[in-house]
Amino acid sequence: MKALWRRLVWRARWRLCRAPWQLSYRGNIRIAVPRDGVGAQLFYQGFSEPDIEEFCLRFLNPGMVVFDVGAHVGKYTLLCARAVGPQGHVHAFEPNPALFHLLQLNIARNGLSNSHATRSAVSDEDGASDFELCAESSISALVRKENRGAPRAASKIVRLPTLRLDTFCAQSGLGPHLVKVDVEGAELLVFQGSTHLLGLPAGRSPVWVFEHEPANYARFGYAPARLFALLRLHSYRIWTFRHGRITLLEETAHSGIPANLVAAKEGAWGASLP
Repeated sequence: MKALWRRLVWRARWRLCRAPWQLSYRGNIRIAVPRDGVGAQLFYQGFSEPDIEEFCLRFLNPGMVVFDVGAHVGKYTLLCARAVGPQGHVHAFEPNPALFHLLQLNIARNGLSNSHATRSAVSDEDGASDFELCAESSISALVRKENRGAPRAASKIVRLPTLRLDTFCAQSGLGPHLVKVDVEGAELLVFQGSTHLLGLPAGRSPVWVFEHEPANYARFGYAPARLFALLRLHSYRIWTFRHGRITLLEETAHSGIPANLVAAKEGAWGASLP
């Protein structure tokens, strides 16, 4: 009955008002959400990816730097900003104009002076690319002409700016300790635009949390093995984090299973996570 009631409340609220809905996240974090999958998860459950949320909170320390790539409305931006404190820094990247507006609003409403946002997609090129704005905003993504598949309930294709993380780091002088990547299949492009970061020695290399979704990867014309090979070429090892335990990923494991994975170099921050 409680679940049915919450479902009725969710539907009724959006019929009465289409403006973003401000929810409470992890107690004292205020987050305005649209009517999409991420917003629904936060409303119904109070979280959307509990394992990765826990990983971030256990891994991060005050003073660290975090990049949130594909920030959506800033759930991880807000979570990580609290974890790294005033001496730390969180930089969020979100190309979708509507979501970017909410991202900025959420940063401001939570008084996070240590967080900033860039309205750009992160990719393997500095410039611009086609971007598919979908009715379900959480699945909006870059579009590559050579790999364009069937539209996913898209409202329109727009041209939006892109940048490489290596370029951003060179221009900003920031070096991340943690990079979270959720870009609906364009994960390989993000890594290909981050070869300098990937090549850093273990003591300076960032830990990466990235979405592993083979169906989305296929839309960009690559298989998981290609992404894994790029990471291993730069001496990264790939891990799973579930129920508070970090486990080394076997070569063939998760080849077709959606998950969030962690990439870290031996001896890097977080490889010996408590």
